[in-house]
Amino acid sequence: MTVRNKRKKRSEKTEDRNVLINSFQSTEVGDIPLKSHNSIKNGEKLRLVINPDETDVQKVKAGIIEILSPLEKRVVSGDLHEIDPSKLVYFDVIIPENWICGSYQANVLDTRNKIVCTNYFNVAAVSNLQTYLTAKTISPKWRIHYQIKIKNPTTKTIGNFSAFVALPITILPQQIIKDLKTFPSNLKDSTDVEGNHWIHYELPRIDPQVEHTMSFSALADCQPLIISKSIPENYKINPYKKQFLKKYLNPEPHIESDNPKIVELASKISNKDPIFFAKKAAKVVNRKIKYKIQPDEFGAAYAIEKGEGDCTEFAALFVALCRAAGIPARTNAGFALAEKWERHATAEFLVGGRWIPIDVTGQSGNDIFLGSLPNTIIVTRGNWMGETIAKEVSYRYQIMEQTQKLEVNIDWKIIFEHGLTFKKKEPFDATSTKTIKILEPQILDSAKVKILSDTTHKKPIEIMASDIVKIPPKTIPIKKTRIDLTNKNKTRKQLSFDLSVPDVMKAGTMKNQVITIRNNSKSVHNGCFEIRRIEDGINKLLSIQGVKISPNDQLKFKPAIKLDRTGSNVLEFVLMNRIGRTLLKEEKKVSVY
Repeated sequence: MTVRNKRKKRSEKTEDRNVLINSFQSTEVGDIPLKSHNSIKNGEKLRLVINPDETDVQKVKAGIIEILSPLEKRVVSGDLHEIDPSKLVYFDVIIPENWICGSYQANVLDTRNKIVCTNYFNVAAVSNLQTYLTAKTISPKWRIHYQIKIKNPTTKTIGNFSAFVALPITILPQQIIKDLKTFPSNLKDSTDVEGNHWIHYELPRIDPQVEHTMSFSALADCQPLIISKSIPENYKINPYKKQFLKKYLNPEPHIESDNPKIVELASKISNKDPIFFAKKAAKVVNRKIKYKIQPDEFGAAYAIEKGEGDCTEFAALFVALCRAAGIPARTNAGFALAEKWERHATAEFLVGGRWIPIDVTGQSGNDIFLGSLPNTIIVTRGNWMGETIAKEVSYRYQIMEQTQKLEVNIDWKIIFEHGLTFKKKEPFDATSTKTIKILEPQILDSAKVKILSDTTHKKPIEIMASDIVKIPPKTIPIKKTRIDLTNKNKTRKQLSFDLSVPDVMKAGTMKNQVITIRNNSKSVHNGCFEIRRIEDGINKLLSIQGVKISPNDQLKFKPAIKLDRTGSNVLEFVLMNRIGRTLLKEEKKVSVY
């Protein structure tokens, strides 16, 4: 490296440190700092102040300023040119009513789209619309009603009708299925190794012109799962056996990962980092395929040949590219809400023992979203295309003549259960949107901002001394009890955590904190250890670690997790198995300053 290049890199690092961004509520009498304990409301003016260090004589090159919603979706962006260190830049936004409540992130990005500085502020609800939108966006409860009507329109009996109907499944932490009811209530059920769940509906005979009905209802409690952009590379360790992974690496009908064009396309994407590959593959799929509704399920090879497809082809081609690169992946089927609920296909890829969800369709921008949003309900995991039981509904029956055919009609609807009541004087359209009013950035010569004090004087609490009551000593006889050490050992936890995590830390990356997982059982436990941050109902995945622990053994490691949000951070430490069931979970609060 030349001296010139070294100076250039030092300049870039210094440049990153010499820019600050702060958020304020702008009022007629002054600007009130927005801290973790106060919020801004809709209709009020948000002021973002970019403050370069005046000691830096060079001008800072900044690309854009952006605001990300609690779900890390960009809701505001504005162009920034060179920033003069001797001046402040004001960027004002009027908070619209359709912004959900929660923690928003303001970033200044440089010309390489790299974050230079960050600030957080909270938006609070003041209207029924905002409360409704927040509940529907962050933690909705969807009531699913599903019904199948089977009718014999012919003049002769049809026999031995057998149907398998998929039920929505629990996928922690983003989807929990509750209050599941089936009709008839005595239906048989079955599951598979991927956690899929079906009910089995049988009719020995269906007489002419007779109609039968089966149905189910369930409540899907959904929460966002966001994969952190700063997640460390512990996920490269995969703890599962080749026999288990084989199913998700081999080509199969409609996921033709051995297709020469797909193999060639995958080879052009770097596969050193599975998460980097997945993001790049999602971009490639959206660039290669034009979205067009298809009359059937065609899959990956069709998509690459025809250059078109719907969500089925988008998901199938993504999975085929991952498999061609040696990354285990699978397709999912379910429902998604855009303007209305529709059937939808998504995908998952496996890293560090954890299935990472991704909705490939429509992700054509630079910032690919990894995770799951609450507007998606997964019904089946695995390849449902072609002749497979993993379909939403599969059935068979016996006929007496070739002309006989059953009429099978499927009807479903999904309703948001918000539990809110609204006054008639305040009607609103839950699907309406409003234009965000963004005021042009202002550059001021003044190096000072008028700030109202946010300090509140609290009356001290007086603690009255209580009278001490003397109790005469009393002798209590101790009964000797024989302790059965064998039974005591049986009650020991099979799995346990030892968390060396600080209660208080400075904003930044937590390092050198030892976490120990102990296996006190007589069997091998393998799966994924993950660390999540829980904030306002949003699960953010900060770390993934594939683990395999032998009987009566322990595993120690030092995860590096980034905590830059000041205030109280609720962390969840979770050990899960290969189908996503929780084996062990502990929660800890860390105060960040």
